[in-house]
Amino acid sequence: FCGHAILQPGIMQVPDARIDPRFADNPLVLGPPHVVFYAGRPLRALDGVVLGTLCLVDSKPRTLDEAQRQDLDDFGLLVESTLHDLERRHQVRSLSNVLEDQEHLFTQTFNQSAVGMALSSMEGVWLKANPGLQQLLGYREQDMLNQTWQAMTHPDDLAADVEQFEKLVRGESNGYVIDKRFIRKDGSVIFVTLDVRGVRSADGRLEHVLATMQDITERKLTEAKTQRLTAIHAAVSECNQAIIRSHSAEELFPQICRIAVLYGGMKTAWVGRLD
Repeated sequence: FCGHAILQPGIMQVPDARIDPRFADNPLVLGPPHVVFYAGRPLRALDGVVLGTLCLVDSKPRTLDEAQRQDLDDFGLLVESTLHDLERRHQVRSLSNVLEDQEHLFTQTFNQSAVGMALSSMEGVWLKANPGLQQLLGYREQDMLNQTWQAMTHPDDLAADVEQFEKLVRGESNGYVIDKRFIRKDGSVIFVTLDVRGVRSADGRLEHVLATMQDITERKLTEAKTQRLTAIHAAVSECNQAIIRSHSAEELFPQICRIAVLYGGMKTAWVGRLD
């Protein structure tokens, strides 16, 4: 099944494998686990190579409707985002190892990396920004110099970042990783995973700070959408249960209001009825 799914650009559905000539004689169909329905979404690496599939199977025939297909695609995006984060972190760890042993490779790696990278002073002033970071934040390097990363940080995320940065400067830590938001030059907001490491001299003196940034905006938006879908499904289920349990409108309406507040993020809710 997956061998066919990875060749498709999107979701592949097999409503009933027993009557599909591609799979009718498949051992998984003829014997345990007796696969009848299959839906698979390809999962791709950062370079587009297909790593595998996210699959749904059932022992009964069925067909996904448009909403269910969208849910499967959304979950696929979430899985891909996690895989991409792991790939980027592997890149970052590889870059860090190179910097420790082969400093002469730093400039080449810095300039060619697709990951946003920057050097910062102990006061937070940008000293150098690679092309990946310039694209990420929408600034040219010369426009960033003499500005601080604090000024480009979303106000709601500034305190947590400054607290960790000051610990690094005081020598209380070697670095930190934090998810935060930056404000781009055009005013839009971007989510990043920020990995900050101190660059020290042979005697242990902190010379400057190296920061690497991975764009996780897509992952954050997918997570938010998934949370909204989960809340909606939970609310609908609770409403259905309330309808079954209630014997009158007077008994039902307060429960519906409670569900709206609990799952809808509302402070208050009320139900009006026309006479």
